[in-house]
Order: sequence, then C-alpha cells, then structure tokens
Amino acid sequence: MKPQYFAVPVIFLLLVYISLKTEQSALENQGTWLVNASPQDGDAIVFGWAEGIEAPMARELRLAFEGYRDTKKTIILDLTSPGGALREGSKVIDQIEEMKRTHKVITRVRYGRQCLSMCVPIFLQGDERLAHSKAKFMFHEPRRFDLITEREASEPDFEREYNANRFFNRYFADSVMSEDFTEQLRKDWVGKDVWYTGKQLWDKNSGVLTTLL
Repeated sequence: MKPQYFAVPVIFLLLVYISLKTEQSALENQGTWLVNASPQDGDAIVFGWAEGIEAPMARELRLAFEGYRDTKKTIILDLTSPGGALREGSKVIDQIEEMKRTHKVITRVRYGRQCLSMCVPIFLQGDERLAHSKAKFMFHEPRRFDLITEREASEPDFEREYNANRFFNRYFADSVMSEDFTEQLRKDWVGKDVWYTGKQLWDKNSGVLTTLL
C-alpha cells in the first residue's frame, strides 16, 4: 500500500481554514437591523439596532437601506448599544452620510436604552437626534482590546493621548455638540467614563439632542 503523502497537508489546511473562520465569527456579532413602521413614527421607516458596534453592522445597514430606500424618505435609526469597534463605527457613519444625500435620517434612543462609547458618534450623525429623558449615554476615550483574551490592553500614555485626541477631534470637536459642552467633555473624559442621561444632556444645552422625549 502506498503511503498517504497528502493526508497531513490536507488536514493542516483544513485546520487553518477552520481557525480563520472561527476568528472571523468571533469578530462578527451576526446582528441585523430590525425594520418596522408604525403610525406613531409617521411617514418614516425604522431601522433598529440592539447589538455591539461590530461587523456586519455597516453592511447590514446598507442592505436595509437598499431594500427600503424607495418606500420612505425619512429613516429612523433606533439605537441601543454598548459600543464596540471604531473601524466598524466609522463604516456605519460613512453609510449614514450616504443615506443623508437622499433621505432625512433621525437617530433615537428610547426609554431604558443606552448609547455608549462608539454608539455616540453614530447617534450624532442624525439630522434630528431624539432621546428619552432616562436614556443613558456614555463617553470615553478609545480603548484597545486583545482579540484573544478580550481584555483591555495597556498602552503607553503618549499613545493613549494621541489616539484619544485623534478620536475626539474626528467625532466631537467639529460636531453638532455645543462649544461649551465639547470643551468640558474634553476635560472630563480623560481616563474615565462620563455618563449622562438624556435629561442631563438636554439641560446642559449640549447639542447632542434636538428633541427630548
């Protein structure tokens, strides 16, 4: 009987493929935008997201928009999220900018829901920004996590400050937020989580909200 020379390489390639697919699955939350329309939302279609800011969020938003763009001219993005990946959040923002070329986009955080970390820059993209008085928002400096342990990874102070300033300048410095609130946030968020309710943001005239629910 001839030796099976090809068995080990084939098995090895199969194991590599399985490992790569497992890693890819770990990086994707498999979430989808829940689409609905109700009389209380008037002439608008609602896309709801209740997952982390992770792939395939941007792709799924594009698909949802392509499927319903001809049915309504106003889209409400109903958000509740603990935050997530900066890269995916940036892609979501790019998609929202594309949507705003032809549609009115409203972002909303309802009663008992939260918009944390990378969710906040996404929320700020709305032409109108609605939140319940008891909705929760959280701002903090960007953090790096180990993909294997899923624990926060330490980084030198100069690198942390550079990344924090880059994030702040990109998403907050020249945003819809008021100048006073922006400057106060720049001071407050160094090294900690900064929490607000919808009511607190409204009372501070932060510019984060256009309507308090």
